[in-house]
Amino acid sequence: MKIAIICGCLEEGKDGVGDYSRILASSLLNRGHQPILIALSDKFMANYDSTTKQDLVTFRCPKQDWQKKYTKVLHILSEFDPDLVSIQFVPYAFSDKGLPFELVKFFKKIGANYKWHIMFHELWIEDSKSTSFKNFIVRELQKKIIKKLLRVLTPSVSTSNSYYQKMLNKIGYTSKVIPIFSNLPKAKLAYKKLSDRDFLSACYFGNVQVLENAVDKIETLVKQTNEQFGKKLRIYHIGKSRSKFVSDFFSSLNKIEGCEVIFMGFMEKGNAANLIESCEIGLSHYPPLLFQKSGSIASILFNKTPVILLNEDSSAKFKLDLPELKYFSEISDLKSFIDQPDNFHTKYDESEMINYLNQL
Repeated sequence: MKIAIICGCLEEGKDGVGDYSRILASSLLNRGHQPILIALSDKFMANYDSTTKQDLVTFRCPKQDWQKKYTKVLHILSEFDPDLVSIQFVPYAFSDKGLPFELVKFFKKIGANYKWHIMFHELWIEDSKSTSFKNFIVRELQKKIIKKLLRVLTPSVSTSNSYYQKMLNKIGYTSKVIPIFSNLPKAKLAYKKLSDRDFLSACYFGNVQVLENAVDKIETLVKQTNEQFGKKLRIYHIGKSRSKFVSDFFSSLNKIEGCEVIFMGFMEKGNAANLIESCEIGLSHYPPLLFQKSGSIASILFNKTPVILLNEDSSAKFKLDLPELKYFSEISDLKSFIDQPDNFHTKYDESEMINYLNQL
């Protein structure tokens, strides 16, 4: 299959959807398909750039001049003649204000001669009575843009989670849920778990969202660790995030008796995977309704480490029903949670997306 994958930006390590697109393209290539990657609005590019690395062609366009982009991309698609064009959609990837009107015009001009697919990584600003009037206007315009894009292309549609699937259903479109796969490779070093006589190891990977009662929950987890294992809790944070919340949060954790925090900062992907697999548990503040769109959670699970969700705001409405991913309040037997079979990791690679694209 010849497939053109279109996203906003392809700067490695700087754009989550761009990294997702690169991993997907590389995996397609390794399975005998012919992918190309096109970034339509790459803020890291001042000029147009085309490169080929390990047989994977990438074409990156700067943010400006949609007419020039149309001419160049149309030529690329005409020359490549793909069996499928897959758009990795995030509204803010194609417009700083999240209103990519030019994108609809762009694809309308490209024409209906191709088979289209859209993966919605994000949709519009979430419906909420508490949003400002400005957000209300932006949300309604984002809905209008998405509906028009769907009418123009009549694509196959997928999204990363059941919550977004319901949002699409409300505007009259069906979609396939395909959770985000790991953005890390599989750990290559067969490390023993880092836990020793004194410490049980846990990790946060990537951004840590604000969560009011997180410190209290970690304090309870420290007590469970001591009661069930006779150990202290050591928490690794992998990532560059240094927001005030993150700084204050981890400072508070370091003050808990029996808890130690180690900042790893940015790590090369392979090293991050090795460290994650060496931990006993992963920790996350991610909203439960959207956990399927978290590359960080997928990466921890892909590397054979079960995850505890500390954010339980919507737990009454949303059941996880996964032994490897539990709400904090569901963990009464920490040892059993840690010692569960680790074959769950096979669900968090890119196979499901590739199989789906193959069937289109």
